Amino acid sequence: MTTLKEVKEMQRRGEVREAGRRSVGGRPATVYEYNGSYGIEVRIEIRRRVTVVDVAVQLRDLLGRVKKQQRRSYASLESYSLDGWLDDMLRGKRVERIGLFCAPSERRGDLREHLEKRYHCCVEFRSIVCLTDGEEEGELVLYFPIDGEVEWAQWSGDAWRTSGRPDLLPLPAVWTEMDHTDHTLVEEMVARIVQITACILSPPRIILYADFWNPRLMKRILFNADSKLRGVVPPLLFRRVGDKNPGQSQGE
Repeated sequence: MTTLKEVKEMQRRGEVREAGRRSVGGRPATVYEYNGSYGIEVRIEIRRRVTVVDVAVQLRDLLGRVKKQQRRSYASLESYSLDGWLDDMLRGKRVERIGLFCAPSERRGDLREHLEKRYHCCVEFRSIVCLTDGEEEGELVLYFPIDGEVEWAQWSGDAWRTSGRPDLLPLPAVWTEMDHTDHTLVEEMVARIVQITACILSPPRIILYADFWNPRLMKRILFNADSKLRGVVPPLLFRRVGDKNPGQSQGE
């Protein structure tokens, strides 16, 4: 009885629904279940190409099931550019939250503020590493952007868990201030970050995302990381941002 009033209010809003009755020896109790279709989570993926901005929108129910998805390209993206498109996709649906998945350079405050006011919900920037589908418990993804801090996420319990910068030990340079064409320095930085995260998080494998991989650099990083971890480095997969297929792995 202490929670009945709140549960009935949730039922009135459509947030929960009755799922039958159950008896465990006393008076039968009503069982309620969460209604995943009560609201919608909007995922907006923004990727800048050479001359256009590619935007992908995905609608998910609150149980994580994909309900609708579409893609479009824009010559330039203004704060109001998505309004008509989102309105058509959302017709009558209650928006619980909006996630903006993009590189650090695309994280514009005016777009977030506009979406918050228009749809009256929480809008937050998310790392693009969270767009990948988790395949193995503990799997770790590292993202090395040229225009922002290194980011990471670990797949745990069917969801991505993110945290702060992976620089818990001294690094030879500051990632946002270094010359990313200096592959000797890039090699050492990436290998050092692999060493730190592998020791702390013990992932079964690590996927590394960047736009500047080449065969020679990947081979040097593999050798460097293997030396630092004395032959026990977890499998490494190199992928370019936006690539859904595995790149070169440690065993290839």
